[in-house]
Amino acid sequence: AAVAEVDAAAGVANRAVASRWSVVGSMGTVRDRDAAQQTLAEGVRASQNRLINPGSRDPRGPAPLFDEFSGTDMSDATTTDAAADAAAPPAADAAPADGAAASESTPAAAASADEPQEEESTYQCDPVVQLEEVEVTSGEEEEDIVFKLRGKLYRYGETMLDKGSGKKQWIERGVGEMKILKHRETQTERLLMRQEKTMKLIVNALVDPRIVMTKNVGSDRAWVWSCFDYSEGTLEEEVFSVKFGDADNAAKFKEAFDQSQKNMAALQEGADAAPSAEADEAADALAGLSTGTAEKES
Repeated sequence: AAVAEVDAAAGVANRAVASRWSVVGSMGTVRDRDAAQQTLAEGVRASQNRLINPGSRDPRGPAPLFDEFSGTDMSDATTTDAAADAAAPPAADAAPADGAAASESTPAAAASADEPQEEESTYQCDPVVQLEEVEVTSGEEEEDIVFKLRGKLYRYGETMLDKGSGKKQWIERGVGEMKILKHRETQTERLLMRQEKTMKLIVNALVDPRIVMTKNVGSDRAWVWSCFDYSEGTLEEEVFSVKFGDADNAAKFKEAFDQSQKNMAALQEGADAAPSAEADEAADALAGLSTGTAEKES
């Protein structure tokens, strides 16, 4: 019942505001309109408070809602409108709500039905420039790997800032796999190392029997040597140092390098390879050959 009375008071207040604005709009000023609006709002709040909190009502009865512009007592209108609103059946309010829900669901269903179905795009974009596959050769295709181990390479020389000053220091060239390669046809062996990821050539030197490889001072994992390097495209004498993960790997590299030096020394001296039956047959066949010029002279 209290809620119904509050709703009734709100309805009366709305009608009172409409009546007040009809009067003020024709004869009042802006200042009068603001004052009337404030006075009416205070009266509406007081009426609603008395309806919600019956214990706070004045024993002399409810104060009349008086419109100062029209001079009309709104107390009777409040009582009549409250009784009419309280007597209204609740089913009348539910019907429009159901209709509104139905009207809202129908456009939503229609909108979902009208939405286009998403389809997978089959558009193909052809490249503007057609690139052909190019065969890249590293120069190692005709060589066998005799030794391969990961390490870090240093070069002893001048930096770009100290160019021409004579100040030299150890400069890191990169990390990669130190390889000893042996050519299948010529049997020559060389040192080769490339940077990881970039594959830049940082060592390309022939294994010379005259190279003396020594341990780096204060480390049993690094070796130092000087050689003629061709990694930059020109033959230059460089001093290198390679450092491995532990002393065992460093010892394995030194052993493989010493063996390569022995093989290169034998190749330079012209020593024969290991004896084989096929080589002997080829030598006998060459010895039995004769030229026509030799027969005519005899």
